[in-house]
Amino acid sequence: MLHAVHYPRDLIADRVRFSPADQAQIAQCRGAHNRLGFAYQLGFLRLTGRFPAQQPLELLDDLLGFVAHEVALDPALIQDYAQRRQTVSEHQQFLTLYLGFRPFGPAERDALGRFVRDEALRLESTPALVAQAEAFLRDHTILVPASSTLHRVVGEQRALARQQLYVRLLAGLPSSMPADLEVLVQVEETPYSPLHALKAPPGLPSPRALLRLIAKLDQIQATQVLTLHLTWLNPNLQKALAQHVWQASAHRLRGLPAPQRYTVLVCFLTQTYRDTLDQLVDMYSQVVTATYRRAQHDLDTVVKKEAVFASNTSSISITELMTATKRPERFHFGNGLAPQPGLPPRLDGWIQIWKIFVVLGSKLYSEWRIPLPALITCTSPASVRPSLPRLSRCVIAPCRT
Repeated sequence: MLHAVHYPRDLIADRVRFSPADQAQIAQCRGAHNRLGFAYQLGFLRLTGRFPAQQPLELLDDLLGFVAHEVALDPALIQDYAQRRQTVSEHQQFLTLYLGFRPFGPAERDALGRFVRDEALRLESTPALVAQAEAFLRDHTILVPASSTLHRVVGEQRALARQQLYVRLLAGLPSSMPADLEVLVQVEETPYSPLHALKAPPGLPSPRALLRLIAKLDQIQATQVLTLHLTWLNPNLQKALAQHVWQASAHRLRGLPAPQRYTVLVCFLTQTYRDTLDQLVDMYSQVVTATYRRAQHDLDTVVKKEAVFASNTSSISITELMTATKRPERFHFGNGLAPQPGLPPRLDGWIQIWKIFVVLGSKLYSEWRIPLPALITCTSPASVRPSLPRLSRCVIAPCRT
């Protein structure tokens, strides 16, 4: 069953507009209905790369309206033309020669097969491959075969391309990797496979969530998948193959042939590693911001009004730190701070309290009159610091305790 296809008017005008030679050929047809029908089939062939189906005559309303306007005839005349099947066939034979089209034979089928096989290494969708195949035939003036024939060729070549892809990727795997990949889809003592954990969403921003993301990255690295060179594999196809793993259970993946199973798992792990890195960077930024805001809020509630905020951070903007407290005018950024040797920090909930040396020539001593040694309070919570090794220290002095 044929379904009507809508073609944009701009596309119709670009492919179909008749030249003076076309108009001369159309004028040679006897009878208005024959002129319209001949022009319609000429436009149909240029637009689609094939002739309209007969019994009944396949009509594209947008194309018919454009052609009727071009030849200044009533579109309703096409119904009279559709009844003259012999004339329709004769016109098709003439137009094949007039436009230089050749039938879809064995040689054309082989050429199309090679093209589709190459395209299948870039595209996953069958409709997209069919559209590319039609464009290839039209550009090479080869008559597009029946839809069933075209879909059969695309399906066969897509399967061959997948087999080539699986074999090539399998040949590049380290000898120990297949065993590591098999472990991901095995379910033993626990109800879920290791693959299930890799599919888990990142969760709300928190130190624990950061640790889970880091553990996911370590798990993927342990499979050695990052040592593979997959630049030859189209990124869009990688994503499409990875999607198979997202949609399939471990049980279903175990049922796939080994080369196909390893290919989709490698693509999934590669794509998941990239996505997890993006999630980690985004979550790290959110956790750091939230941590500093909580710490500064705690400091604002426990520190004397005359306390001086001083930071020796180099990774976080001093402006950003100042916006986290209600006393930005009491903030100082400078050197001259060093923990006193041999003295570990004292913990007070979320706050670390240190003995700090203040250099005599520093602004802390000369302008803010900080004593030597001073009692300094770090805003980096001890419970969070191991999870955030890049978190720089922000200090204040003196402390109320």
